[in-house]
Amino acid sequence: MKNLNLIPINAAPWYELTNCLQKSYLSLLFDFCKIKKQEKLNQLDGIRYFEADRLELYIDKLNKFVGNPSIHVNNNCIYITRPWNSNSVINSLTIKLCELLKVPIQVFQTHIRTLLTTSSTDDYFIQLGILPANDNSSNDQITKLIGHDNLELFDRLQHLSSSYTPAQLLLAGLEAQNLSWTGYIYHYTHLENAVSILRDHTLKSRHFCQTNNFKDSSAYDFMSQTDDQVNHYVRFYFRPCTSTQLNNENLGSNKSKKRNNYTPICPVPIFFCINLRAILNIPNLKWKISIRDMSSQHTEYDCTMDIIKQFDFCGLFKDSDIKRCKQLEFLIENQLDFELLPNDAINLIFQDSDAKKSLESMLPEQIYNTEIKRNYFFGKNNRVFINHDSQQDHISVMINRETQRKDEIFIVQIKSNDNKQTIDLACKGSVYAIFHYDRITTVYGKEKQLDVFVGKQPYAVYYKYEQQLWLIYTNHNKPDFDDSHIKQHSEFIPYD
Repeated sequence: MKNLNLIPINAAPWYELTNCLQKSYLSLLFDFCKIKKQEKLNQLDGIRYFEADRLELYIDKLNKFVGNPSIHVNNNCIYITRPWNSNSVINSLTIKLCELLKVPIQVFQTHIRTLLTTSSTDDYFIQLGILPANDNSSNDQITKLIGHDNLELFDRLQHLSSSYTPAQLLLAGLEAQNLSWTGYIYHYTHLENAVSILRDHTLKSRHFCQTNNFKDSSAYDFMSQTDDQVNHYVRFYFRPCTSTQLNNENLGSNKSKKRNNYTPICPVPIFFCINLRAILNIPNLKWKISIRDMSSQHTEYDCTMDIIKQFDFCGLFKDSDIKRCKQLEFLIENQLDFELLPNDAINLIFQDSDAKKSLESMLPEQIYNTEIKRNYFFGKNNRVFINHDSQQDHISVMINRETQRKDEIFIVQIKSNDNKQTIDLACKGSVYAIFHYDRITTVYGKEKQLDVFVGKQPYAVYYKYEQQLWLIYTNHNKPDFDDSHIKQHSEFIPYD
């Protein structure tokens, strides 16, 4: 019916559908079904997808209500209702897409439904015989898909000039993905490292960090497998929520393997989210990108046009395809000087308010934008929680799990903020030892809940495991752990 007016309620762009219906996948299916493809595939160019709570249709001039469809096409925009993966919506959507592609519904509807709902497109293509099932050819399969993706991508970017530089092509390919994560690079580190970075106004390579009080979340094992030359680069990912992040976020994954007697953890993770275009505008910057996971042997990394054209622009953000690499990296030689960037090019992303308050306590004058964005974190691993009472006088420190790790402890250190020689103290729970020395009270607790009265005093909470001491929370600007009580009473220190 013509002259209809659509009113979508709470509509938002639905980028996930664009990722599911990449031309490379459809092209492989068209070949499989022996369908001439180019003109049909072009039907999808320029189409945008939106998801809404409800769709309302009215006759335009009469303003007469017509109905609430589950899907509607309006000026190259496809609107669908939430939840998109309900049977009724999926059925209507797949039929509509078959009509747009001008392919037989009875032949192609199942394929489109699978592209929208499968957890692994590769597995589906292997099942159909489009891709070989031999595990040894897995890299060849991925390379083939990347080639298809990039042919389609560069075809859409016809405005690109032959004189484009590798940096310009990298930006154009990433920005074409139309996702909120694109256009930025991400460096992920523990709270104390983040403070050091901000104080120095510099992000340094691992090689340059060796002499500093650097808290290593890789547990020394991951880096030992990586080309030593890479340690001379500052390393960024092109997105949050990578497998490395899952492995060491908070107290680490239960599935992560301990090597060299260390477990990969990052108790208070913070993201530096930096505008990529601003970085590439820095004169004479020495940068490279990887086209595979940097932990793999013989991974290529460079900034040549050939490397950029092999970059997996589409698979990088396709979470449903677990075989496509999410850990492609952007590398900067030696260090990145923040003074070379505008302040609004740098954002700090926190998991929760405690992490944000801790950093702001240590660095009260913050010149960069700070935000709490929980969708940048998996939130699946065990972590240390601190519950504060309404008056901020009492804290409860705990880990959200049943099982315990051997020899892990909490430490709460309270510093007197006046000339009193002692501090009012009350505590309960799994208390192991208490020390009063030089106007500082230090409370050691075992793995279960530890409750401590901190009053209005400056204090900090630490987590100690495998000889590493990690700052978890602080309400003041000098939370460096004071170990003077250890020198005086070393025989009473637990697990030291």
